[in-house]
Amino acid sequence: MRINTMILALIAATTLVCMRLAQAVDIVDTIAATPNLTSLSAAIKAAGIGDQLKAKGPFTVFAPTDDAFKRLTADSMTNLMKPENKEQLVKLLTFHILPAKVVEKDMNGKMYKTKTLNGKEAEIDADDPGAGIRINKAKVTTADIAADNGVIHLINRVLVP
Repeated sequence: MRINTMILALIAATTLVCMRLAQAVDIVDTIAATPNLTSLSAAIKAAGIGDQLKAKGPFTVFAPTDDAFKRLTADSMTNLMKPENKEQLVKLLTFHILPAKVVEKDMNGKMYKTKTLNGKEAEIDADDPGAGIRINKAKVTTADIAADNGVIHLINRVLVP
C-alpha cells in the first residue's frame, strides 16, 4: 500500500512538472527571460503593450538589445519612460513589431518593405550575401528566438519611426 501511494505521488508530481513545462512562453515572457533585453522588457511594461504581445499573434519582434538602448542618449530613454510620454514610447516599440511571423529563412536573399504594428513601413534588407539581415540599417545579431506566439530577432540599434 505504501509503495502504491509513493508511485501515485510520483506520477502526480511528474504530471505537474510536465504541465508547467507545457505552459505557453509568449513573446513578453521570452523577452523578460532574455538577459540582454532588460531595457526592452522595461519599456514594454512602461508602454503597457504587454497584453497585446501576449495575444495569439503571430508577431515578429525586432528586439533592440540593452547595448542598442545604450546608444540612445540617457535623456531620451529617461523621457520616453515617463508616463506622459507613453504614446511616443508605444509608437517607438510598435515600430519594432510585425503583425506576422517572419523567420530568418523568410528574409534571406530578399529586400522588401513591410508594415509594422504601428502602421509605418520598415525595410528588410537581406539580399546582400555575407551582410546578414538588416531592418532599417539595424543589423540582426541573433535570429529566430522562438516564442509560442511568434519569433524574436535581436538587433543592434533602436529603430526610430
